[in-house]
Amino acid sequence: MALALAAYIGSVYWWGHKQSISKTLSTYYYTELTPPSTLCPPGTLVTIIKEDPLVVGVICPASEAFGPDLAANLSISSSASSKEIASMTGSFSLGASAMDQIKGDLNSNAIKNITVTLSNVRLIELPDSAVFKLLGKHSDSCSKAISFRLKNHQKISIIKSVIQADASYRVAFTGGVDAKTRLQITDRLAASMGLHLNGKSEDTFQANDLYWGVRDDESLAAVLSSPSPPATGTMEHERVLTPGKSARILPNVNTAASNQ
Repeated sequence: MALALAAYIGSVYWWGHKQSISKTLSTYYYTELTPPSTLCPPGTLVTIIKEDPLVVGVICPASEAFGPDLAANLSISSSASSKEIASMTGSFSLGASAMDQIKGDLNSNAIKNITVTLSNVRLIELPDSAVFKLLGKHSDSCSKAISFRLKNHQKISIIKSVIQADASYRVAFTGGVDAKTRLQITDRLAASMGLHLNGKSEDTFQANDLYWGVRDDESLAAVLSSPSPPATGTMEHERVLTPGKSARILPNVNTAASNQ
């Protein structure tokens, strides 16, 4: 059920337009997270667990990779003039293909449609200068985790930029569905996406500070594992997380076995 519901995020459509969230994120070279997550702020070190479908595991949380001063060195934009923010602000509705994906998992005949409204959209960036400024601040356990993954010939990358937003989901039910059934369905929808809710009713639920899309940079991650920066032009702005694809992110690499 979790995978079926996770897949629906990529199939939502701009209300009254054909542009999808996936397409919007891809336009700005972001990799979509399905479902949206709170696990990967800028500075998080990640590796690929599975290529198809794309599954990503956290090696080091951002705070362990760059220390307690990281937050003060991030660049945050919430300007409505930003194209990325403007494109990701508003209401989206599930298309027919997405509704088909959840049939069988829930009493989907009771669901007419699901609308997702994104607000308070922020663009958060980790500047290159911050990486070099905070170099050497990573914890000993993070250093060991990096070394372990490199010895196993796994690619490591760093989350460089994220699009973060608050979300309000509204479920429109068909006639004759009682309040208890509505609440049960809404509960299961929220739980299957792993959301930490800010509010809930029988037909709505809200979650704040979700990351919807990420950009990564493999070359900057290499700086953390090397005493000197890579030579100019080598691995420059390499991406491990491909734009145009959607990725599921796990709390750590070892959870992969239980989620295959």
